[in-house]
Amino acid sequence: MKRFAVCSLILALFAGVCTSAHAQLIRVDELGNMTVAGGPGPAGFISPDPVSGFPTLTYLLPGFAGVPGDVVLLEPGNSQPSDIIRFPGNGRMYFFSDQGSEGPEPGVLADGPLPPIGALPSVVFPEVGPEGSNGLFGYAPGVGGIGGGPTLPVYDFISDGTIPEPSTALLLCCAVPLILNRRRR
Repeated sequence: MKRFAVCSLILALFAGVCTSAHAQLIRVDELGNMTVAGGPGPAGFISPDPVSGFPTLTYLLPGFAGVPGDVVLLEPGNSQPSDIIRFPGNGRMYFFSDQGSEGPEPGVLADGPLPPIGALPSVVFPEVGPEGSNGLFGYAPGVGGIGGGPTLPVYDFISDGTIPEPSTALLLCCAVPLILNRRRR
């Protein structure tokens, strides 16, 4: 019984450390899904970007304005912009995804024309990952970088695909004490 209690305590502390290490993680996809620190965030909605006037997928930032600028993602192989994530400094993030020649995909709220680049400062990154689950992962602007704020956000911009389910490691941390207890019986 003592061993079980010690193992449960260690696993609970490990789970707490795992989740607090990503306290500022903000994940968004082009379908309107957002998570903040592993929990659900406000859903995205369509509204006009105040810089270009183009309607696109909009997210509310969690309690900070965001340093103004554009995060530009380039298509692998041809270096053409595929996504623009715009932070105009108004507490919102605007997600633009190039619809391509085929037109917008059903359910992809960010698909549409890309706005002009250059009205705001910008940073450029190549998309990473296999087609269907690519984007920019671990973008950490700090306090003064584009999209930054006092909470030191770290972003995952998922260009193709959706936000993944909770991590397997965290789920295992929760399940191991139950398995050990059942085995003890």
